[in-house]
Amino acid sequence: MATNSRREERYLKQQRRKRLRIMIATGVVALAVVVVLVFAVGGSDTAKPAAFDGTVVKLTLSEFAITGNLTVPTGAVRLDSTNIGGVVHNVGVRGVKISRDIQPGENFILDVGVLAPGTYELYCDIINPVDKTSHVSNGMVAKLVVTPADASTTTTVATATS
Repeated sequence: MATNSRREERYLKQQRRKRLRIMIATGVVALAVVVVLVFAVGGSDTAKPAAFDGTVVKLTLSEFAITGNLTVPTGAVRLDSTNIGGVVHNVGVRGVKISRDIQPGENFILDVGVLAPGTYELYCDIINPVDKTSHVSNGMVAKLVVTPADASTTTTVATATS
């Protein structure tokens, strides 16, 4: 039986250590891939929006108008707004809540909560940086009518008048 020299023994030991490091690194990478896949596949269920028990108001924002079905029954309301204009807009319910700025071509859903019967003002509070005029002063307002829950809804269009 042949014995290895010390140099050969050191070389073989270094090779075993390298293989062990490679196996450990491969195991860590494989574990990371599994974790990412579990979150990617398993996480998609949590990303689904919860069912909404209320009225979704589809709005279109443009220069300088807010259009859509502007009569809704009492209860929870969401504004599903699409900016079809060429400039940034936002939309809010005066005294309740306002959306973030919505870029041209973009959509944004704003949950305004439960609204009691009454008339609410929808508005865009953007200020033109060049001439300092507001979108409200250009007529970008509309009336949202909240009716008792058993009343029917109608479509109303509010546009700017100049």
